[in-house]
Amino acid sequence: MTPDQEARQVAPKIRTLSKGRVETALSLYNPDSPARQRAMARYPGGFHRDEKSGAFHVAGYAATRIIYNYGPNSEISDWYDKAGAWNYFVPGIFKYEGNAAGENNLLAGMPGKRPDSFVDGRGKMAQFQAPHDLEADASGLLYVIDGGDDTRIRTISSNGEVKTLDGYRKNIRALDADRQGHIHALEEIVSGSSYVWHRLSDGSKIDFRLRPNEVGELSPRLRTVDAFTVVGDGIVLATHTVTGGPSTLYRVSSQGVATQLTGEQAPATPQDFLEHPERFRLPPVQHLKYGADGNLYIVLEQGVLIARDFR
Repeated sequence: MTPDQEARQVAPKIRTLSKGRVETALSLYNPDSPARQRAMARYPGGFHRDEKSGAFHVAGYAATRIIYNYGPNSEISDWYDKAGAWNYFVPGIFKYEGNAAGENNLLAGMPGKRPDSFVDGRGKMAQFQAPHDLEADASGLLYVIDGGDDTRIRTISSNGEVKTLDGYRKNIRALDADRQGHIHALEEIVSGSSYVWHRLSDGSKIDFRLRPNEVGELSPRLRTVDAFTVVGDGIVLATHTVTGGPSTLYRVSSQGVATQLTGEQAPATPQDFLEHPERFRLPPVQHLKYGADGNLYIVLEQGVLIARDFR
């Protein structure tokens, strides 16, 4: 499938999950009138809802691939250059209003230019490469991971002012906000094995290993996709390789002690896992979130598992 065919056939989507019902929104690309197409969140890479104001924001990336840790895809980038697609497929942060996240809602991001650097500034003067994993602290300041293998943590204010944080670079893989509105970051040191858990509020960090007996880094082909969420004074983490494979859940304490929560067996049926999660492996976990309702939400390609009253 060519980039043009992909753009025509694969529409961006945001889905609302409520009481078992899924609703879809955000499908703005008009393939028949690209010259009149406005800036949009091509691929939603992060979504945040402010619980106080009800405001929504979307982080949208463009010519990158998730399975390669949001690294740029040269074929797609070249097509964007030729077609002038950077004018409407803009990596950036969008407000989400009235089931839309288009040009009039572009809070920060630079239309019309291939994203080749990290540029701080306000609104359309700021440039993103591949913003994803959107979170917000207690003050409403937005945080996002930007880039692929060489990452940055960047903040976005309510007026679209973008700043890059010092000291958090290279291998930041995931963000999460705890119930107090403090931002946490997961840094990968050795793929699928060794990590650093950063608390941005006080600059502290906790080193831990998931597989203490393994030494050496995975090859790029086996690079991992990581997800974590803060639960109490610890975190819950899941990881799997970019090529797929099962995920295992771990709990990591504030002392850096990792405990495996799920098993190693392959379930014969979905019900096997639901009845005995401690025995079986999960399909690849896409995202984790510990809700204010005390439930742990485990996002899979197939759907969302809810571990109720998770402690």
